[in-house]
Order: sequence, then structure tokens, then C-alpha cells
Amino acid sequence: MEIQELKELFSLTDTSKIVEALRKSSFDVPKWAELEKQYDPLKHKINDTAIYPPITDENGKDDFKRTSLGLQKLFVDRITQAMFATHPTLTYSSVDENENTTKAIELFEEIYLHRNYINDDNIERGRSQNSACEIVTLWKVIDKPQLIKGIKSTKKVKHITYSPDKGYSIFAQTDNDGEITVISIGYKDENGIDVLDTYTDDTYYKFINKDGWQITKQAIPFMPLVHKASKEPVWGGEAVTKLIEQIEEELSFQGLYNKRNSKPTFARYKGKKDPTDKDSTTTEKSTDTRAIINIGEGGFIKDVTWQGALESVKDRRNTLRNAAFEQAQVADISFNTLINTNTSAENKEFLLTDTKAKAIDLGGEWIKFFYEETQLVLRILADVYSEYREVFENLTVSTKINPYSVNTTKENVEVVEKGGSAMSLETKIKTIGLVSDIQAEAEAIRSEQSALANQGL
Repeated sequence: MEIQELKELFSLTDTSKIVEALRKSSFDVPKWAELEKQYDPLKHKINDTAIYPPITDENGKDDFKRTSLGLQKLFVDRITQAMFATHPTLTYSSVDENENTTKAIELFEEIYLHRNYINDDNIERGRSQNSACEIVTLWKVIDKPQLIKGIKSTKKVKHITYSPDKGYSIFAQTDNDGEITVISIGYKDENGIDVLDTYTDDTYYKFINKDGWQITKQAIPFMPLVHKASKEPVWGGEAVTKLIEQIEEELSFQGLYNKRNSKPTFARYKGKKDPTDKDSTTTEKSTDTRAIINIGEGGFIKDVTWQGALESVKDRRNTLRNAAFEQAQVADISFNTLINTNTSAENKEFLLTDTKAKAIDLGGEWIKFFYEETQLVLRILADVYSEYREVFENLTVSTKINPYSVNTTKENVEVVEKGGSAMSLETKIKTIGLVSDIQAEAEAIRSEQSALANQGL
């Protein structure tokens, strides 16, 4: 929606028409109502009695062994952990490198990384984005006294993330150049009343559907949100879900067969029959735990339980499972898989190759998201800490995604040793990965080396 179209829209007196126009999106995102049926194992088709009717036992209860697998959830967790278990690396560039720049960067890191727990929240945001395909993060300032790095402030900077899997509807609209001009967030308040929060570059509108849509508005200096959307969930959508459904179906019917055939079946060769013997007329039940069988002279009992095509069933199940993991581009690193393979760090790293490739692929969009977010936070900090306004306005933050690696500290140290003088001190510290504040560690090492050199002199 173009800016001029927005102005014309908000000039309408019929608020219901305004809300109707705002409840549209320029992004092709799957509906969470459909994605949830794939994501939540309890909502899989195998649990739908209309598709798989009950198979009752002698007590009239459903005996069908409905087996649902949470592989979609597993794929979301694995990729999210691969992307954010190792925290992203931030690098800074500024027009001037001075004491104020250092202080401003310390302020930014304390507020963005620590006070807002952004590295921890990235796991939650990653799960929402990878499953529901859309998130929007709102950054806001509230009145609350703060003392950060010895600097006092009357304002607190905080953020809130909204996503469809948390019960929110997101509507982001762009202009002809692909720039977002308006974002609306729909939800129900604690009284069950429909609410729509709408943000443009200069105004925040709140629509409440109470005896008709009522509108309030507030001027804002800029749009305080960052938005991210994707066309399919991280597990690959319907294509992979169909493979998982086949596995669930086979497991369910196999479970029913296993139960019905778990009690040993015997052939009885009666032998010489006593004229006074009578055949039993007792009907066996699935709840029976034992049976007493009389055998005549020379008779015997032989186990004739049918083993079934267990190998073919197992082979097909493994084939479907492998296909699901391959299409989702996620490593199958379950305990069972690792215990049956050579689990050296090198082999584990090899298993993670495809997952890391996908994390890097998805990371490109996240880098754009983080750039927009850090620029937004810097803009807010420039207003909150006016004494550092010029520094914040000229500061740029770049984010690098670090896919999870299973290399050990020993292996990382060996890399540093081989690198020698070809690696800077900061790069060596980063490679070893034992500290989060690389610059402070480098300064501490240089200070210690200088003190030792002076002692030597």
C-alpha cells in the first residue's frame, strides 16, 4: 500500500472499512491454522477418527494404536538450535573511533544483548519463525529509571515479539518498491474483544471492536517494528508431512498387529485321547495372561506364532524417515543414530553438514532482520541517551550467524596453533570460543604480555 493510499484510507469515516483494508498482507505466508495441523503431533491425521475410524476391541474401546510423531517440531528445534545455540557475532563500524564510541557500544550491548536477553530470545523467535513463518518484533520505550554502565536514564528500552503461533495475526503491507509502509497486529484482549494495533512511519493506531470499531491514535517518530516472513516452514511443508503421515500410519497398524499377536500362539498335537476328555469351549480374550492346556499321551505343543514381514516393514519405515530428514535438510542425530555410528567429533561434524548448510541459507534473511533491528535500537538509544546521539547515529552493527559446531576446545586450540601469526589475536580468541567479550579478552592478554615484557626488562 502506497503512502498516499494510506492517507486516503485513514481519512475514511467508516472504521470497519479501514480495518478491513488493514487486515491484508503483501506477504505470501501459510496460515497458522493449517501449519499447526502439521506442527502439533496431536493434530495429525492419524488422530482423526473421521479418517481412521476406531477399531474396537471386545470391550467396545478403540484398540487402534494411533502413533503420532513430532518430527516437524524436532526439525524446528534442530534448525533453530543450529542457528542460535552459538550466539551470533556482532561487529561495529563507526565514523570516529574514540572513547565515546566505546562507551556507546558498551551501552548498546548491555541494553540489547543483556537487559533484553536477545540471544536467549533468538531461540524463541527462531522457533516461531521456523514454524509459523512470520514474526514481528516491537521495540518500545517506557518510563522507568535505569542505571546502566554508570549512566542514569529515566527510560527503559524493551521489546515484544508477536507471531501467529502465540495467537497473533500479522498483516504487513508494502509499497511498489517493496518497503513496508504499514504493519498491523491483530489479537483478542483479556476480555475476548478484537484489537488491531497498527503502525505507520508516523502514527500508531489502536482499533478496538467494542460495539463497532473504535479508533485512537498517537504520533510516533518512526515505525518501531521489524518484520520477517517466509513462504514455508522449516520442515518443508506438506511434502515432508505426507512422508511422516505414512510412517505414522504404518506404526499405528503395526502396533495394532503387535498387540493382537503378542500372546504366543501354539499348535497342540493332542496325542492319545482319553475318552473322558472334553474339548474346551472357553473363548480366549485379549486380556488373558496365561492358559492351561491338557495334552494326551504322546502329544506336544509347538510355537507357530507368525513373525510377519518385520524386515520389510522396518526397511520401509527407515526409508520414509530418512526421506523426511533429507527433504527437511536436517541431520538425524538422535541418540539411537549416534550410538550406532562412530561418534567422534569429526564424524558428528560431518553429520551436521547439511543442517549447517541450511542454517547458513536461512541466516541470510536473519542477517537482514538483525541489521534492521539493530539500526532501530540505535535510533531509539540516540533519543534516550542524547549525550551519545551523534555516536549512535553514525554507528553500524553487523551480525554474523554462527551455525552450531561440535568441534572440541582441543581441536579449536590446534587450529589456532597452526594459524600462528597468520591469525590476529581477536580471531584466535574467537576460534577457541571460551569467552563472549572478545575485545576485552584481547586487551587483557595484551596488558598481561606488556607487564611480563616489562618484568623481563
